[in-house]
Parts: sequence; C-alpha cells; structure tokens
Amino acid sequence: MTWLQVPQIPQDGSRSGFPAISGNSIGAAVIANHSNTGGGSTRTQIFIDDSPAGGNFTTYDPGVVADGPPIWPRITVDQNDNVIFASSVNGQDSAYTNTLDVTGPTFSGYQVFPGDQAETHGLAVSDGGLVGLAYIAESTTTDRGDVFYKESDDGGLSWSDPVKIYDASDADTTFGAMRGISMNFSGENPAVVWEDVYQIFSSQSYFGSWPNHIYFWSPNVNGGVAMVIADSNNVPYAPNLGTNDVQVPVCRPVIGRSQVGSYLFVAFDVSTDDVFPSSDTTTYFAGYFTYSMDAGNTWSDPVKFTPDAPLRDWRYPSIAPVNPVDGSTITVHMVMQGDTIPGSTVNAAGMPVGVSAHYYHFSTEMPLVGVGDDENNIPSEFVLEQNYPNPFNPSTTIKYTLAEKSDVSLNIYDILGNEVA
Repeated sequence: MTWLQVPQIPQDGSRSGFPAISGNSIGAAVIANHSNTGGGSTRTQIFIDDSPAGGNFTTYDPGVVADGPPIWPRITVDQNDNVIFASSVNGQDSAYTNTLDVTGPTFSGYQVFPGDQAETHGLAVSDGGLVGLAYIAESTTTDRGDVFYKESDDGGLSWSDPVKIYDASDADTTFGAMRGISMNFSGENPAVVWEDVYQIFSSQSYFGSWPNHIYFWSPNVNGGVAMVIADSNNVPYAPNLGTNDVQVPVCRPVIGRSQVGSYLFVAFDVSTDDVFPSSDTTTYFAGYFTYSMDAGNTWSDPVKFTPDAPLRDWRYPSIAPVNPVDGSTITVHMVMQGDTIPGSTVNAAGMPVGVSAHYYHFSTEMPLVGVGDDENNIPSEFVLEQNYPNPFNPSTTIKYTLAEKSDVSLNIYDILGNEVA
C-alpha cells in the first residue's frame, strides 16, 4: 500500500476544526471544516482539490449568517459535484443548509432548519441523486430530543417537509437524542443511526454514565419505527466516567453501505472498564462494529474491532459511506482516533496536558451473499412497495421489483382518483 502526503487544510496554516470529507466525480477530495482562513471569524469553509491527491485546494467561503458564523459542518456531494452541507452556530439552536455549485462557483445561500448544534445532523446522497438530511431537533422546543428526516431532489436547493422518525417522551427527564447522528441510503431508502441519552432538558444536562441505546431507522424496516441495534443487552456495559466530552456508554454511531447489495455497516464508541489513574478516573473507549445483510431488517451482534493492547482510548469512528466490492468480497473501511490518554485534555480535570492522538485505519472483509446471477436471487413476483414520504410534496420515492425484464408504466393518482403524473 502506498500513502500520499497532501498539504494541510487550509494551506495557509490558519485554524481547522471539526473536518468532514467527501469526494467528487473525478475522485478529488472535498473537505469542509470551520476555519478562519482569509481572515474574519471561524466559520464553515469548503476546500476542493483539483485532482485525486493533487494537493492543490481551492477555498470556497459561504460567509456567515445573522446569528453568527456556522461551524461543525457535515457535507455530501451529489452526481453533479454540488457540495451540500449543513452547519450550526455556537450558542444558537438553529442549523443551516447550503449548496455550493462549483460550475459558478455560487452558493445557494444558507437556509435555516430547526436543528440542534454540534454534531447533530447528517447528510447523504443516494445512487439516484436523492439528498437526505437527518437531524436532532433544537433543544429549546417541544420537539427536543426528537429526530427528523427530510430530503431534496434538486441538490439541496429545496427540501421536503420533515418527517419525525424518533419521538422522545414529553417528560422533562427522559431519554432523547443528543449527539451523534449519521445517515446513508439503502437503495433509495434513507438509513439513519443515532444515540439516545437520559437527559434533563430544562437544565440541558445528561446522565453520561447511565446505560443508553443506538437506534436505526429506515422507512421500510420495522414498519417505519426506529429500532434499537446496540445497548447493554448486546454490548458489555461500563459507566462512562471522568472527563465531560459529551460521551455516553454507546455513542457516536456512523453508517456505511456496500457498493452493491443490501449490506449496511455501523461503527460506534463503547465505554470500557479501563480508566486512567487520575483525579477524575476518565474512561477508555473501544470501537464496536455491527452489520446488516438485508437493508437493516436484522443486525449481527456487535463485536469489538479495536485491539486491547496496547491500551488506547478509541473514539470518534468514521466509516466509508460506500464500501467496495471485489468479486464476492466486501471490504469495509473505518478510521478511528486512538490516544494513550482518554478524554480531551481541554475538558479534563487533573489529566496530563499533551496531544498523543493518532488516527488508525481498520478494515474487514466479508463475503457478499444474495447478489449475483443465481436464479434464486431473481424476484419471483412483481412487488410495488409503499412510497415514501406519503403524503408528499413535491416528490416521493417509489420502489418496485420485477420478476422479468419488461417495460414499465407508472401512474400516480391523488386521493380523489385523478391522475397527476
């Protein structure tokens, strides 16, 4: 394996925080972070390489909004190389989407949506060009702790009405989504994962050492009801202690898919029994992995993929959005931060000061089953699935399968029986 070193981003040496990476149609890197390159406040900016590993990045600056400079970006890139991104403003409970059309280059302008701040939204693009946005509702509204999904069929210029996919209790002290949300697509169906946490909403506090859950949602799975795929029932439980990094026993899930087939992959953080011998006995975390072979209907038991020795604090996993298939083998790629000292030294009490974190690449291979030329893999009958969303305006997704190759006519009628498309 050959590794290429590319310049730091941004290239002028100014600040870079909370980066997110994707790629465009020529395989060049598309990076978003919050940076103060060019002067002014620290804000979301987009950096695009001119070729695969070329190292010649162009900076695109969308500016700020009235509430302040948007930071904590999440991005995705569609088939037209438009960069769709979402950011939020520190201290504000509104989030914003924007689209960069590099042919201009022009920005569509920031659009506000009722999302919370800091790692509380995820974006993805389907093979058919549908853009999905999953987000956790702002914490000061009656929807606090709820999770919503909406989508765009025009590259993020306009969005469907949001659909609530997880409804936290109306109680002030209850489980609700807080941080850590990620999304992908399975075919043209959205696939979303997030963590819930036991919280006190009025004081905006949480119980970081209590058992919690990781949820999965897709509209055609489990009747469209979010389901738990990881908690203390299938992952060893240990309380999260010490440094307050907004971590909980199972957290920060990320989701990827296979290049072909209906495989989905989820990696996440899990607290362990190991603690650092300091005044706050901060917990070490490990990385765990689970997968589904059937678009999320069933999931494997989670397994730990990070090593036990030497002792490292494993946090903040990332997973390839689309994982390659070679013949009948899928290779799943993940990256995770490993540190000899658990927790951030910024938030720690009595912890050694210093940076010793590195990023590590993990991969696993598994056989691809259920896809190929075998006659048993051909649908035996015509199936027309429920469209999503329903009702809809202006667009919906309709999935169907055919038992044999044929022409298809698809008509859409309103509730009065009038043909509308």
